[in-house]
Amino acid sequence: MTEQQRTNFAAAGRGDFHHTERNAPMNVKAEGNALTWAAQVITFYAPAFWDLSTPEELMEAVERDPREFYDRLMDSVAESGVGHVELCMEPGDWRTALAAYGTPEAFVDSLSHRGLVLTGSYQSGWSYEGAFEDAGIKRDLLDETARHAEFLAACGADVLLSGPPRRGAMEASIALPLSARTSDLVAGMFTDLGTTAARSGVRLAIHTEAYSCVCRVDDIARVMSATDPSVVHLCPDSGHITLDGGDTAVVVDAHAERMTSMHWKDCIGERDDVPPTGVVTHEQMMEQFRRMGNGIVKWAEVVTAMRERSFRGYAVAEIDLAPEPIEDVRDILDYFESNLADIYR
Repeated sequence: MTEQQRTNFAAAGRGDFHHTERNAPMNVKAEGNALTWAAQVITFYAPAFWDLSTPEELMEAVERDPREFYDRLMDSVAESGVGHVELCMEPGDWRTALAAYGTPEAFVDSLSHRGLVLTGSYQSGWSYEGAFEDAGIKRDLLDETARHAEFLAACGADVLLSGPPRRGAMEASIALPLSARTSDLVAGMFTDLGTTAARSGVRLAIHTEAYSCVCRVDDIARVMSATDPSVVHLCPDSGHITLDGGDTAVVVDAHAERMTSMHWKDCIGERDDVPPTGVVTHEQMMEQFRRMGNGIVKWAEVVTAMRERSFRGYAVAEIDLAPEPIEDVRDILDYFESNLADIYR
């Protein structure tokens, strides 16, 4: 587990995988209205949920018994009320799934027994930062993307989400508009990644991430216009877009035809302590994220844009490292049904 990966965790708890009795599943509507609801597994990464104290303890426990971890992870996703699941970085990543079940087919069987279907999987864009200047790193990156896409195809999934490079690692200023050179480099990289994934019949979708090279409205527009719609797609993240000062409804309205999915979480707004240079950690970003309805995302406008632009795809419930992930996912589903479903219909 790298130092960068450590920043993707933030909670507390204790022990190995002690399963705690939890409330029975709620009767929620997870499908319908042409949106397919899924849960993003990063929602379930808080060490406290696993009765552990630190991210290091969680990773050590997963290494000892990846099958026990993955079984409980998928049980929890199913208990939340969705019928689909999206994988992420470690520990709920595609390689750990292979370590747990041995083959893609066995993993799919495990999901099927729980009434789950895999939609896709995420890979970080931080590794791309070295690939622009190093042909060896780029070659390894494309090889890894090919293997990742092959796994997804074998599982019947069709979306490989990719985070962008961090803005502070590519540019001298986080605040200034993205330079034309960086925008062109990023668009070229995503074209290569998308072409690689497409060979397995998988769609490469850029996951918008705050303070990255593809999150602000203008940056998204430039990269979308510079890439082939047949190989580069989009997964807006409402929490990240809002955190970086954007408007998710504007993004959906402009790019709905390129969207494979959207990550649904709320945000209380921009941080007021973002440095002018350098990178912003995931842990700092997570402090701003909230359940749907508890932030400033204009949900009615987002869903109206989806309806008017005829978006049909995956709606992925997500709150990074949620303290009560099963309840958090259920709450997102309930919020949609109570407040937004009639708008979308």
